[in-house]
Amino acid sequence: SWSDPTLSEELVAQIFENRDIKRALYPPPGPNASTAKGGGKTKTSAHWLLCLKVFGEKPKYKKALAAVDTAKDRTAYANKIKNRLRSMAKITRDFMDEMGQTGAGIRHADEIDMGVDNTLT
Repeated sequence: SWSDPTLSEELVAQIFENRDIKRALYPPPGPNASTAKGGGKTKTSAHWLLCLKVFGEKPKYKKALAAVDTAKDRTAYANKIKNRLRSMAKITRDFMDEMGQTGAGIRHADEIDMGVDNTLT
């Protein structure tokens, strides 16, 4: 269940630690490896690999994941990862919109621009 914040933290950590997953989900600018020509991973396979890395060794999920044997079943689990990443991105964007900017560089209250429309001003 995503109500456990450590699962989301582990999800992000796995993306940062695994270069192939990171490149598949968030490709850098410029030409990307063609999955049709054997280069790189598909997003679905990256989501499935993330699912295994985050949930695969946890006793609560291990048995269910071991029973997954078809591409359709893998896609169902991969979609749960994809939806969580999408949800986390939306939450982040909403906070950024609410705050106006990151607040980087503000050291004193008088440096806050009260003319910016957000929930704090």
